[in-house]
Amino acid sequence: MVTRTSSAKTTTPSRGRPPQKKNAPPISNWALRLFGAVLALVVLISVVSLARTIQKRSQDEAAVAQGISVLESLSSRSVNDIEESIKADRRKVKQAAFVKALEEEDFSIAEAYEDSVICGDSRSVGIELYGVLDSSHVLADIGASITKLENDVETLKTINPTFLFLCYGLNDILNYGNNNAKGFVADYKTIIQTLQKELPSTQICVDSILPVLDGANVDQSAIDAYNVEIKAMCEELGVQYIDSTGLLRDENNQPINTEYYEPDNEHFTRAFLEPWLKQMMTEAYNYEPATDTDEDA
Repeated sequence: MVTRTSSAKTTTPSRGRPPQKKNAPPISNWALRLFGAVLALVVLISVVSLARTIQKRSQDEAAVAQGISVLESLSSRSVNDIEESIKADRRKVKQAAFVKALEEEDFSIAEAYEDSVICGDSRSVGIELYGVLDSSHVLADIGASITKLENDVETLKTINPTFLFLCYGLNDILNYGNNNAKGFVADYKTIIQTLQKELPSTQICVDSILPVLDGANVDQSAIDAYNVEIKAMCEELGVQYIDSTGLLRDENNQPINTEYYEPDNEHFTRAFLEPWLKQMMTEAYNYEPATDTDEDA
């Protein structure tokens, strides 16, 4: 019996040789470009972040240095000097807001007089009486004269206003007499000098004695004479003189806007108060004290 051998060969795997893997497809160019772009973006973000950190640190260091400089400068100044500087800065801000409000016809009496006080007689009482300003901004009484102002010094020191408006004179003419303007001004000067000493950072504004109509208790000629002396006193003391005469008299000193007067011909209706206060504050903001150069000229 013949034994047949199968012709098929049996393949025996070679020992010690791992099976061969297929080659990975090559990375395409677009993938490489994408990877490079992402890497560049990451680097760029890191650089920008680092730059901002460095810049912020520099700004913080500069701010700290500036703060130290300010504190060092303040440490060598008196409290009054610091207060005056703060008031000056506040005044600039309020002046800009005031001018803008005037231009936009959005003027507010209450906001304009926020840091101000008005002292005066019965003509100023109406400012509070009609609710134009509240009592914290008005120190006025019926029949008041400049002697009452002496009693208000301590109150004014407590308030320490940016602007102080003095509106006296009508009753003082009755007290001092039509022909004694110089005697009145001598006493007024002493009181204002006290205010200058006690309120060194306050801008003192002395309003003229407002005109009257015929039939009032005071003659207009006396008012005119007193105003001449008041203006000269203000120039001597270096305080502001505000001439409000133009609201009620023309260039020939003839009465105008007579509808502003009450029947007694010397006090005023509410309609007069806002134009008056608006003018006083406008004059106050526009005031530039005379310098030594101006005086020499």
